[in-house]
Amino acid sequence: MPMQSPITVNAHLNTGAAVPASSADQEALTQLLEQLQVVQSVNQQMQAQNQQIQAQLLQLQAQLNAQKQASRSRSFQPVPLSNSDHSNYIRLGFRALKWLFLFLVGFSIACVVSASLRAPEVVATLTSLMSLLLAPMVVLTLCIIIGCAILESLR
Repeated sequence: MPMQSPITVNAHLNTGAAVPASSADQEALTQLLEQLQVVQSVNQQMQAQNQQIQAQLLQLQAQLNAQKQASRSRSFQPVPLSNSDHSNYIRLGFRALKWLFLFLVGFSIACVVSASLRAPEVVATLTSLMSLLLAPMVVLTLCIIIGCAILESLR
């Protein structure tokens, strides 16, 4: 007897007609039922694994959101410009001194280079600029340092 398709078997079952029951058909149906049971058990295992993976995914998403919230909730703390414990006034005084000394060193280097290249006009110009600019810069730097000292002593 030829093997019937599942549609034919379902049609027979739905109509209440008797399904031919030869031994070959019964063995084929038994094998199909066993395969169907195996497929169903594999399907159940895969569904269980899928549920476990989804639970892990939700847990990881919750951890990621918690980390994002923690990083957003941190308050902004600006990094100090220097690691010293001095106040801004003292740092201003030291910067003024630093720039005065850099000015003096730069002019000195320019004068030495000009003199070594035998350019007396440049040396004369630099020394006249030095005499014009040095006194006001020294006075300004001293005023800044004195002001810093007074402000720090009032603290």
